[in-house]
Amino acid sequence: MKKRHLFIIAFLSSLCTFAQAPQDTISQEFSATGKTYDLIDNHTIESARTPSTQAARTTLAEAGETRLTRAYIRRPWQAHLDLSLTAGSTGIGFELSMPVNEYLKVRAGGTFMPKFKYPLTFTANIGEGDQMTADGLETRFERMAGMLEGFVGQPVDDKVDMIVTPTMNQAKFMLDVTPFRNKSWHLTAGFYAGKSKVATCHNETHEITSLFAINLYNRLYDNNGEIALGFSVPPDILMQIMWFGRAGFPTGQYVNDIVYAEDVWVHDDFLDIDYIEHAKGDIIHAKGDTYMMAPSMENTAHADAFVNKFRPYFGVGYDGTISRDGRWKIGFDAGVMFWGGAPQLVDHAGVDLMYDVMNIGGQVGDYVELARHAKAFPVLELKLTHRIF
Repeated sequence: MKKRHLFIIAFLSSLCTFAQAPQDTISQEFSATGKTYDLIDNHTIESARTPSTQAARTTLAEAGETRLTRAYIRRPWQAHLDLSLTAGSTGIGFELSMPVNEYLKVRAGGTFMPKFKYPLTFTANIGEGDQMTADGLETRFERMAGMLEGFVGQPVDDKVDMIVTPTMNQAKFMLDVTPFRNKSWHLTAGFYAGKSKVATCHNETHEITSLFAINLYNRLYDNNGEIALGFSVPPDILMQIMWFGRAGFPTGQYVNDIVYAEDVWVHDDFLDIDYIEHAKGDIIHAKGDTYMMAPSMENTAHADAFVNKFRPYFGVGYDGTISRDGRWKIGFDAGVMFWGGAPQLVDHAGVDLMYDVMNIGGQVGDYVELARHAKAFPVLELKLTHRIF
């Protein structure tokens, strides 16, 4: 056989040997490392400080293994794939993990927040200041409620029930570093990524009647009591409406002046001309004015919380074996997810309750203040891990 052919055979043989790495036969000598070795045939040498082949044979014999000639060993960091189920402050999730070397492991997966519901109540007012009528017998809203119930045919309440629901579903990618002697502990750096909206607040379905009534009242106020073309409310009711002011949910005071972003043109039918009613830069609401949030044109009220789509994470974790063959583990990860400062809380009118208004009272104010201090999100996850191969 030609030398060239012998060289090709030898090269292919070396490739086959390399493809079997990182497995080493037990008959080979290896130095003391203090590492844990996992047998492919499901036997484990725990904490084997193995200075020679003879010591390895002795340890295997104590484990009940008699067929030593074909036994293979591998270090625990060598190629395998783990599947984990997680549960914690980020919701429920899963992740796949694989070691890169003895000191580094990569993890990737996702978390899904269950649709928990937290109650919240908005209180509607009419106008600003003292809500009691001149005779002190009832509030302005109560005085108008009877008239509004006559229009909508349903009871009208100034308390509107809302629901806050988290929507934080996200992917994650993590790098675990194990610089310690005890390889169960790790330091983690990585990131979460998902949609900007992480929570939403919306009215209960049964509150649509009250929200419609508030919009109807504001239409009467804006149209000088006109219900439809040629039909108006009685003069005494119109007087009260114009005296009381617009209805809505008082939600703090404006932090800055709110101005028109562009000229507002209107058409005068009588003169058949167009003219500027409000010029660009004209003040709509002055700094310190009460923000009276009105229902949307669809007779709903809602607000959404927004954070950065990319959210870095730093933390620490632990994984401990709970089965004799080392294929099952339990552990935890604890750390902080940074989502770019306090969330934006934007209502259906486009007003940011976090940055555009201040001094929000009541239950709504409590939620806003809680979110104001949530510049980062605490992460605590428990996980159950199984080695796939």
